[in-house]
Amino acid sequence: MQTPASELWVIKIGGAMVDDAAAARSLLRQVRECVAAGIRVVLVHGGGQRLTSVAERLGHTSTFVGGRRVTDAGMIEVAKLVFAGGVGTDLAAVAHGEGVRAVALSGVAAGLLQVQRRPPRNGVDFGWVGDVTAVDPKVLLALTSNGFVPMVASLGVDDDGLVYNVNADTVACAIAVGLRASRLMVMTALDGVLLDPSDPQSRVPRLNISTIRSGCLDFAISGGMIPKLESLAAAREQGVGQVLLASWHHPDGLTSWIHAESPYGTQLV
Repeated sequence: MQTPASELWVIKIGGAMVDDAAAARSLLRQVRECVAAGIRVVLVHGGGQRLTSVAERLGHTSTFVGGRRVTDAGMIEVAKLVFAGGVGTDLAAVAHGEGVRAVALSGVAAGLLQVQRRPPRNGVDFGWVGDVTAVDPKVLLALTSNGFVPMVASLGVDDDGLVYNVNADTVACAIAVGLRASRLMVMTALDGVLLDPSDPQSRVPRLNISTIRSGCLDFAISGGMIPKLESLAAAREQGVGQVLLASWHHPDGLTSWIHAESPYGTQLV
């Protein structure tokens, strides 16, 4: 295992954690400890639950296909407002309170996340949803090398300067690959992959990528977990050192990985 001083971690946090003030403070305290240990950290966030809530108040209905959000012209405007505005600002404020030198930005900043509009699939037009074509991590390297923690909202930009919604798991995976990160951690409400979603004790400690690719899992997964695992498997195959799913409920869910293998979550191997 690498020494902490040589490590760069990409940590993806979901909307449920973003809107839980106590959980956000706990995670950012752990980020502060990671930085103090010499680990460079990049946070990636979505904010899907808040996007749905704000959109509904503004009269927009959320539609999902295969766990992915359909983003029409009205929804992309709300996404920019929520992701790069509300969520990013709130997280940076909490980070400041916990002693973390955070910088809120989106994938649009300095052409960090370059995308193209997703073509219709199986008769479904996802609208203003982008597929990642390239990552330019220079802005992240500049920030992390100087002790800052970038907080990246899941928006991307195309060659014409148009902004697109991008799935936050996809963003985290693309950035981790672009940075050749030593670790990619996706923090969820559940402690990794569970054999039985109703039983938190049924955690799968390790999950083989070939099993995911072949579709030969001996337990059922559905909804957003399917594209999540496929994206994580691709990131591991493309050179990310370690890839894992873990819960943000643990007060040491991040710091337990600084010097040893953690007892939490599911690691993709």
